[in-house]
Amino acid sequence: VVSTQSTGQYDTRETGLLLCLDMYLEASKYEQEWSVRKLGFVYNELASYNLNLITLEEAIQKDVAKKLLKQSFEHYKSALNHFQTCSDVHNIALVFSNLGKVMRISGQLQAQFYYGSGERGELLYEEKEFYKEAINYYNSALDTLRKPSVQKDIWCAVSNELSGVYFTMATVMQDCSASSSDKEEVVREVTNLYNKSLRISEGLVREGFTPATGRTGGTHHKLASLYHAQARESCHNSRDATCHSTRKLKRLFNLSDTNYQKAISYFKETGFEMEYIQVVMEYVGLLQYSSPNPSSSLLPCITLLTKLPPYLRSVSHNREQDKIKMLSLLKDQILSVLKSVVVLTKQGKTVDGFVCEGVDAGGGDARDAKKLYASALRGFQGFDVKCGQEKLTLQVCEVLRLLE
Repeated sequence: VVSTQSTGQYDTRETGLLLCLDMYLEASKYEQEWSVRKLGFVYNELASYNLNLITLEEAIQKDVAKKLLKQSFEHYKSALNHFQTCSDVHNIALVFSNLGKVMRISGQLQAQFYYGSGERGELLYEEKEFYKEAINYYNSALDTLRKPSVQKDIWCAVSNELSGVYFTMATVMQDCSASSSDKEEVVREVTNLYNKSLRISEGLVREGFTPATGRTGGTHHKLASLYHAQARESCHNSRDATCHSTRKLKRLFNLSDTNYQKAISYFKETGFEMEYIQVVMEYVGLLQYSSPNPSSSLLPCITLLTKLPPYLRSVSHNREQDKIKMLSLLKDQILSVLKSVVVLTKQGKTVDGFVCEGVDAGGGDARDAKKLYASALRGFQGFDVKCGQEKLTLQVCEVLRLLE
């Protein structure tokens, strides 16, 4: 349709599409049935063209963005009317999905213009309303298809977008809630949104829609972190020295534990190495400090850590300093877990997989925590962030091999 030659009558995609629109509108006066679907396609392309201009421009002006969003919305509405006239279910669903995208981008821009380049704050009322509109349009697209077996590719793509809106709202509310907000109410709403996102994304993964794998793992990770933070706060605020035995803490620990395990199961896939490492490190923190029964949780900590070397070696991190920082934190965590084992066995407490201090391990599988801790300390001698990520990765992996 579009000519890029200087001798042509037009040299931009938009000009070409507008010319097509004029031609089909003229043709519709004589061949209405034939031109209805064609007009729907042109309006849809015009809308998408305007929307792409927004996403391609990093520092777009507010008035320009509002104008392009308005034009996109109006063009999509025109496309929808034409496709509905000819009962084109496939394209009706796609346009509803595109309208959802307009609302989603409108919400994102609302926050971008309000907070500027500074740190973003709580979910804005207007931003939230745009996301709700996006949800309505995505649901309209799914209602048009009626069941997953009809246009399965479109169904999965739209469902993934819907899951993404729920996830975005929950993430902003979790990470940027106002200090004046009712914490319990925020947690309830955030949990509800994450669960809505999960119901969709887990179903997509079962259907073999691989793009949903990362978000599904990410949602379980966010839920695990949410319950983990509540568990820490519950224990910290409790005046009872035996806070680990409280019913609330056990419930929060179990919820966090379950979601960390599920996140790990999704992040095992290739391409999620950094996410896998991060989840394991957080999970180990939960087991070490928030478990109702620390004596039985320290061996699982070590087991989780010993599974990290393949992921550490395959991580390709563009920012070397970030990976070095992660390796440094991991080194500290390994030593902290081993030290916890040493302290408990020194007190004569039974720790799964280890013998109490002063007791001969004999020929069994139980190990001496003090010797293992000493071996780890020797293994980390010379650990220096100036050594570079390759050498530090090798050093951490070698220590983890000793723990197997």
